Amino acid sequence: MIREDVLRSIVDNALMEMESCGLLIGVFRELYVEVLEHRSAGNILGSRYEFEIDPRDVIEAYNNARSRGLEIVGIYHTHIGYPPIPSTKDIEGMRLWPIPWLIISLPEREKTAWMLCNERLVGLEIILDISRGGGQAVA
Repeated sequence: MIREDVLRSIVDNALMEMESCGLLIGVFRELYVEVLEHRSAGNILGSRYEFEIDPRDVIEAYNNARSRGLEIVGIYHTHIGYPPIPSTKDIEGMRLWPIPWLIISLPEREKTAWMLCNERLVGLEIILDISRGGGQAVA
């Protein structure tokens, strides 16, 4: 579950010059992940076709989330001009980060979520939480 305003902020602030990326912050629930905010991160590759999150941004996001009782619950990035389907490199990343991955296709704004489970790519349902405001974009 992701707050509607958080998802809107991710999409509205995405760049067209290079893949945008960041971390989803929230809580692991028993049967789902609750995304409360996001933290945008630098793409150290500066590429339109692939991303690598700046490790300093990961450390900062982790420390900030943990200090407030939250966790990094997912990764997001954009695909510019391509569908929101995991690339081979995305799947390699999922092996290292076995948490949900949100992929947003630009300029279409189509969104999908994925996770690698036992070496099998699984599509996840994206549920928008429109009942609560106050989701934050942390830059």
